[in-house]
Order: sequence, then structure tokens, then C-alpha cells
Amino acid sequence: MSPKDLPDAAKPFHTKRPHRKTRSGCVNCKRRKVKCDEARPACQSCQLRHTECVYTQPPSKTVRSTTENQLIQHGTAVLPYMDPTAGFSSRYQAPIPLVREPLYRPNDLDMTGMKILSFYFNDTSTSFNIFYGSDADREGILRGPVVQQAFDAPFLMDMIFALSINHMEVLGRVDSTTAYLYRAKATSSFREAVHNKQKHTYAALALGSLLMVPVSSSQFRDHTSDDLHIIQWLQLMKGVKHIMTLVTRATVMNNGIGMLFERPQLDLDTGVGYIPSDLAAVFAGIQPGDPDYQDQATYRETLACMGTLYHHISTGYSSLMMLRIMTWFTFVPDRFTELVQSKRPRALIIIAFYGMFLKLSPNVWWMDGVGDRTVADVVRRLVPGPFDKVMVIPASTIGVHGRSDILHIINSVNPALDMCRAVIEGI
Repeated sequence: MSPKDLPDAAKPFHTKRPHRKTRSGCVNCKRRKVKCDEARPACQSCQLRHTECVYTQPPSKTVRSTTENQLIQHGTAVLPYMDPTAGFSSRYQAPIPLVREPLYRPNDLDMTGMKILSFYFNDTSTSFNIFYGSDADREGILRGPVVQQAFDAPFLMDMIFALSINHMEVLGRVDSTTAYLYRAKATSSFREAVHNKQKHTYAALALGSLLMVPVSSSQFRDHTSDDLHIIQWLQLMKGVKHIMTLVTRATVMNNGIGMLFERPQLDLDTGVGYIPSDLAAVFAGIQPGDPDYQDQATYRETLACMGTLYHHISTGYSSLMMLRIMTWFTFVPDRFTELVQSKRPRALIIIAFYGMFLKLSPNVWWMDGVGDRTVADVVRRLVPGPFDKVMVIPASTIGVHGRSDILHIINSVNPALDMCRAVIEGI
């Protein structure tokens, strides 16, 4: 008797599913209803399809030996071990429903490196952006093409590690010494890469120069650091401009990182009409013999750049406005950077006014304290002095955190002089 002749109750049962059902497979395999081999960091199916492998639950924790907990050898430097999986404050962090993991794991990346990279995927890359709300496109670039470039360029991986460790430091996850070691290693390897630059590393160098800006932001929050760290930022922006002269648009677009280098253009002709009268008065009537006499053209162009910020802020704040503020440095003349480095008072006054705009940044961890420290450093250097009257405007924003209050001061012509003097004296 053949099986088809058997009564239904006697027929053998054959499952329609050719594999055992699992609840711990990756999201992609579950959605496609195929068997997942549950390999970490990426299952074979996702690797073959070149898609990001996402698990709904984190991988199981591994047990470290006492020796490994004390020191982890990473690259050529011995760095203290930190556990990115420990609990931490929720400040600056939005809830992350899924655990993302890098698609590939280099053979020379140890467990500490993988944990830092995992923290970068799940926390740093999603809290890095200067725009309000979600920015899935840029976050995807930070987790995808940027990391792929880093696998081929160790100096960029060092920069990603330093950025992530900076984030952990802000959250109270690691101490300042550990963070300093990672920053020092990233800075050293990046300088060496710039010195020995080759055409195939141009895209990675461009990314490294971009990430160096938030990596170096820790100095603004370090009360023991030298004043006027904003000068270092100016130099970094100048370096970004230089490296971008080497990198063609096709290079960044073909590597999938073009969006990270977008910047809105400035209309200098319009900006001239929006230069605050208090600020413009500082540069009126510069006479021969004045150290700034030969640099009046540089100041005029820089003031026009500043006027564009006032022009656009007059129509209200937006995410695009923050991009204008952050890329402002890349438009100012190189000579202005030299004047700031020389600590010329008039150049520093412009920097103080720019510092007010930096305070408008959203609640992004790496921008914390940048605006306040910039303004306060300039005020300490120039007040008291001949420029007290104009300096009361930026000085009155110190310690002010409400965006509407900061905007009111930025758009004011003459805030209460007595109140501002009190602020200056209290610095």
C-alpha cells in the first residue's frame, strides 16, 4: 500500500520547514524566512548578500582573565581595558532598539577593539550628528562606508576608536587618562598618514580630518587645557580644506561618503548687509601704523562671512543653520586663521561672536562646552581693555543655555551694559 492510499491519520508527517525553527537568528533571515547560522558578527547569509547583519539580542558576554582585564594590547600601544558593556548614564543617548554589529571583523582587531567598534555602531554613530532629530542617511554612512574605509586604513580606525572613547568619557565610562591615550594614538597615526599620504588613502584621509574635529573637542571640556583651543580647531578646519583639495568629488561620491562633506554656500554680498554695527565699528578707521592696517581686506571678507550667519539666523533656527555654523571656518580666509593664531584682538573679537553661534548646537555630546569655553577664553584675554563695549555682547551668553535666550542676545544691538560687565567680572 502506497502512502497516498493510507488514511489521513496514518500518513507520516513531514514539516514544511526544512530546518529547525530558531528565535535567535538575525533580523534579515527572519524577514526572509530562511535559516540563519547565527554566526557573529555577521551570519553567512548576510555576508553573501552584503547586507548589514542585525540581531535583536546582544551576543553573550565572554569571561576575561584577570590579566586581560588589567591591560589589553592594542596595536603598538598598551592601553587600559575598559568595558563598553557596563551600565552608564542616559545623557546624550536615545534608546537603541536593535544591536548593530560590523559586517566584517579584521583578523588583527582584538576583543577590546571589537567592543569599542560595537559601541561606535550602537551609540556614537547614532549620537554624532549635529542635526535635530534622526539623520538615518548620515548614520548609515558612519556605520557603513566609513568603517569599511577604516578596515583598510588603520589610522582611520584609530580615529573611530578615539571618537568612541571620547563619547565614553563624556558618559563617565572611562577616565581621562584612558581617553587621552586613545586620542594621542589617533593623532599620531593620522599625522603619519598625512605625511606619507598616497592616492588610495585620500578618501580615508578626508574622513580622518573630518573626525579629528569632534575628537579634539575634549579640550574645550578640560579645564586644565590651554586657553583659546578654538585656534586648534581653526587649524584643523584649514587642514580639512587642504586635504579636500587633494580629493576629487568623484572620490568621495564613489566611496559613498559625499554627504558628510556637504556644505551650504555663503552669499558674501548679502552677508555684508547683516554685519552687526557694534562689530563693524571695531574695524572702522584703522589707521596706518596699526598692526591690522595691512589686513583690512582679510577682515572685510571674514566679517562678510560672519554677516551670512546673521542673515540666515534672522529667518529662524534650523538644522541647515547648524551646518552653516559648523562649516563657517572652511570659508574664512587662511590669513584670518594666521591672525587668530597671532592672537590679534580684532580677530579674537570675531571668534567671540562666532562662539555665540556655536552655543546654538543641539544636545550633541561632542559640542558640549565648545561655545561657552570659546567665548570665555576670549573675554579673559581682552577684558578689561579698549574693546569692553563690544565684548559685552558675546560675554552675556556665557552660562546661558536656552536657545531662545541665546538668539535674543545674538540679535540684540546693545544688551544691558551693567549686566554684561557683571558677567565679565565673574569669569
